[in-house]
Amino acid sequence: MEELEKVLIIILAVLAGYLISRALSGQGKGADILRRVVGRLPGDARREKRAAERQEKKEAPAEKNSSRNDVLDLVSLLLSTARQIGGTLVYPGVLTDGNHQTSLIGVMITKKMAVGINVFGFGGKVKGDRETGPWTQTMNGVTKQIPNPLERSAVQLKQLEGVLASAGLSDIPVRVLPVFTSRTVVLTGSMKGRCYKSEDMKALFMQEEYSGDGPVVPKETGKKLKAMMPQKEGKAR
Repeated sequence: MEELEKVLIIILAVLAGYLISRALSGQGKGADILRRVVGRLPGDARREKRAAERQEKKEAPAEKNSSRNDVLDLVSLLLSTARQIGGTLVYPGVLTDGNHQTSLIGVMITKKMAVGINVFGFGGKVKGDRETGPWTQTMNGVTKQIPNPLERSAVQLKQLEGVLASAGLSDIPVRVLPVFTSRTVVLTGSMKGRCYKSEDMKALFMQEEYSGDGPVVPKETGKKLKAMMPQKEGKAR
């Protein structure tokens, strides 16, 4: 009988040791009971930090630059918007008169003006805090310099003005908009208000400033600009 009691005592001691060990490790029901009695356990802060890091990593998808599909989605949006406002989209917006050549994704012709769409595919967080000089992109923990969209668009503006002048359309007001096509890009910095995201385009062109009545005839203007697209070899203009 005494031997049986000793065996039971040993088993209970081992079980108690196991439960205490599990409780101190922060796992199992024993840990929950012990926390009710003594409060936080050793290592709780470390465990909570690791759990939060795992959750954050799980919830936050990898940041990435825009894809070809993102650009095509923008073009589709611009085409439908052009129909709604009685405008026309010249796509692609690669136009030349021999001396000037644009490299735009498209040119939206409204009743008031010609608007070049200059796309940028940078994702992550883009900080624009200067009118000239590089901006920065922070993506997946890496920060690097990127070309200044305002400077690039200013160059495209001059090219588009030159092409329009060669087509006899120098009296049409011209703008070039820097547009970011990544769905998840975040624009920051003092210059962010001078750039746009794809999702902004429809609301922007629906404004009176762009789509109200004006002296421009979109279809005729569009035809003249499409005639200035570089011709592939073997094709006559």
